[in-house]
Amino acid sequence: MIEAGTRMGGESGQKDACSPIWIGLRACSVENLNYLRNDYATETVELVDVASILQTVCSEFADIGHAARYTDP
Repeated sequence: MIEAGTRMGGESGQKDACSPIWIGLRACSVENLNYLRNDYATETVELVDVASILQTVCSEFADIGHAARYTDP
């Protein structure tokens, strides 16, 4: 496990610049593991239209100027 405040390169007095990132990653991992342990079995399964979601995402990126395109399989 990586703890906040871990030193890099053995230099004393210099905090790890990535500590906030590690803290966020750890929190996200813990949250996901708790979900898989507890909540996953209680949610109902529902079908989604993945093609529509991908088309919407591509359209939104295209609207802001990115080259995005989805082609149905």
